[in-house]
Amino acid sequence: MDSRYRIGTALVVLLVPASVLAGPKKITVTVNSIPAGAHVYAGNGAYLGQTPAIVTITTPADKGACFVDPGFSALWTSGAHVTHAVMFCPAGGKKQTYAFQRPEDARDLMTDLRVATDLLTARAAEAAAKEAQWTAVALGISASITNAA
Repeated sequence: MDSRYRIGTALVVLLVPASVLAGPKKITVTVNSIPAGAHVYAGNGAYLGQTPAIVTITTPADKGACFVDPGFSALWTSGAHVTHAVMFCPAGGKKQTYAFQRPEDARDLMTDLRVATDLLTARAAEAAAKEAQWTAVALGISASITNAA
């Protein structure tokens, strides 16, 4: 093999990762709250979901390696509220977690605990139903294979 060909191939292989790394980064963040069930908002007011929630954060390419959301906030059913400036950094990995702690001096903790219990019970029931569906599908496929043989 010609040495020019090998050098050209090596340059292409080295340049592709550099171009991929130059753009914005997506980070999957699992957002939790204590207690669960808080509604989470980005600093721009966008609703991100109810905890526990999984959200995707895109760090702008022009901001460098990290992105700071100055108004990342959680709002519980009781009205308890907390806002944090949160830094998201691709260097922390593609999957990260963040947790909000309900303010201790906020009123009506029992309401938030009830919401958390109801939410987590409902999500566990949904997960069990999905598992049962997949088990039925797997058994059906297994039976089809057995009958075909």
